[in-house]
Amino acid sequence: MRPTIAVLFVILFTTLTAAQPTTYPREAVLEDIAILRETLLCNHANLFVYSNKPAFDSTFEHIIGQVQAQNDALAAFNLIASVSAVVKDGHTAFYPNAKLVEQNDLTGKFFPYRLFWDGKALYVHENYGSDKRIPEGSQLLSINGSSADSVIGFMLQRLMHDGERHQFSTWVVNTFFYEFYSYYFGNPEVFSLYYSDPTGTKNNLVVQGIPKDTLLTNRRQKGLKNKADKAIFVEFREADQTAVLTIRDWHKDVLKKTYHQNFKKEINKAFDEIKRRNTQHLIIDLRDNQGGHFSYSKQVLSRLLNEPFQMLSGYQKVNKDHCSDVNNRLVKTRGPMPGRKKPGKNLFQGDVIVLTNGGSFSNTGIFCSVLKTHQRATFIGEETGGSAYVICADLKYINLPNTGIRVEIPTLQLLLKSYNTGTLSGVKPDLEISPNIGDLVAGRDKAMEAALEKIRNNSKLPK
Repeated sequence: MRPTIAVLFVILFTTLTAAQPTTYPREAVLEDIAILRETLLCNHANLFVYSNKPAFDSTFEHIIGQVQAQNDALAAFNLIASVSAVVKDGHTAFYPNAKLVEQNDLTGKFFPYRLFWDGKALYVHENYGSDKRIPEGSQLLSINGSSADSVIGFMLQRLMHDGERHQFSTWVVNTFFYEFYSYYFGNPEVFSLYYSDPTGTKNNLVVQGIPKDTLLTNRRQKGLKNKADKAIFVEFREADQTAVLTIRDWHKDVLKKTYHQNFKKEINKAFDEIKRRNTQHLIIDLRDNQGGHFSYSKQVLSRLLNEPFQMLSGYQKVNKDHCSDVNNRLVKTRGPMPGRKKPGKNLFQGDVIVLTNGGSFSNTGIFCSVLKTHQRATFIGEETGGSAYVICADLKYINLPNTGIRVEIPTLQLLLKSYNTGTLSGVKPDLEISPNIGDLVAGRDKAMEAALEKIRNNSKLPK
């Protein structure tokens, strides 16, 4: 499955190409576009799930027409990354030339705030700089002369997303705005901001960008205030006979290197303790979990389901002899987690509530889809990223030779359950609760509050 966004940043910086020019002639950009088009056609397993061949061809014709005689690195990247708007796949990602990103990380200045886009307006969530003149909770109306909605719209169309749904890409913007803003708009020294503070007073203000290392240090300190330093941990609320199991990641390498945890050992220990305490209610918090190893989600499912279950129903890849034939380009193949899986021992028999948001992506979506199919859990929060029906895996990494732009292309299609093009949603919550900027600034977790309230009131949990 897809590595986490944070892991992908590491991949970018450890596979640097030789220094490249920051402007590219038309012929060089056109060659990269042609390579990208051919590679997508002959490798991308989900290419025409959300789109079609005429739209694909038309998009590339339009992009070719936009190439100038000379193209700076930013313009070339934004042009090529716009292909995301027609591919519409959450496991397809575009990143700038790694050498240029590294240089910007060392010498560039970055947007000093964490922002929150609620679908209608853009707010200041956290301040990572020393300039405190804009209060957290203020609404940003424009950045460097561009309206907030135009900035977000520009980014969402170039970020990874499934179909017309932007749950995951919105989560990426809300979590890593500083990073992706630099990809699409560069690293200006200062930012001219027009904003409305929490009282409704509108102001113009120029703020300085901050170095990347300062930003990350301050971000890490803020993130540690209310969070444990583990990816997998369980907390008990004895009065409610409730356990809250948080799983932030399914990736073996992230768990080992970042959190120094072994997934199987931690999960077994958690469920053993849940049983020992005679826990009756289990809340599983999967918010912000971007995916990872299938075997790990299978392990948890086997502790929750008392009947055989199937994680994936089929697999397809591109038949390279028929790359452009929409009707015959995919063929059946083998893939991970085939067949039906048996329940494990020492099952948890109590109520299960799962918390999700747009960052609950990839393997997390598969896990949630299986629980939803078996009506084993109540889902509270926001719709998961990705699709509950068909997603992709097995990424192919390409480095376009002239611009150095990196592209991730999924080569294996994973079928979760039958679908038609009108039902390709993520896993939708039974009780939808989305945070607002007031909740975020105050540190209030309304989804968790709702889950605990249902348990305390002995509410009937919908399936």
